[in-house]
Amino acid sequence: MTILNETTELIQKGSAWGLDLSSDKCWALLMLGSAIFALSIWVLFNSLREKIGFKIFCICMAIFGICSITMAFHTKPIYEEVKQYEATINSSTSFYTIYDNYDIIEQRGDIFVLRDKD
Repeated sequence: MTILNETTELIQKGSAWGLDLSSDKCWALLMLGSAIFALSIWVLFNSLREKIGFKIFCICMAIFGICSITMAFHTKPIYEEVKQYEATINSSTSFYTIYDNYDIIEQRGDIFVLRDKD
């Protein structure tokens, strides 16, 4: 077996509960929640004597709470680095050696893309 190229791939191995600050969805919900919170405070201070102002405040806080819960409790992916090889396999290499140590990802003519087994 002759290794032509060696790379490292990120493979998603599962997911976990938590906040993923790298996602655009998270930042959009955070900005929306902040805007709703600011609006609800403005409504509360400008119409404190009116009952409608308090109702609007409660509705805005409920929406803010739903956005916050959505942001706080969602899954984020867990990645693992795995070595990946492009190799040619000659007749002196045993099939069982390759099968026991590597996953065959792809074949392009004589070139095999192999990944280390876990």
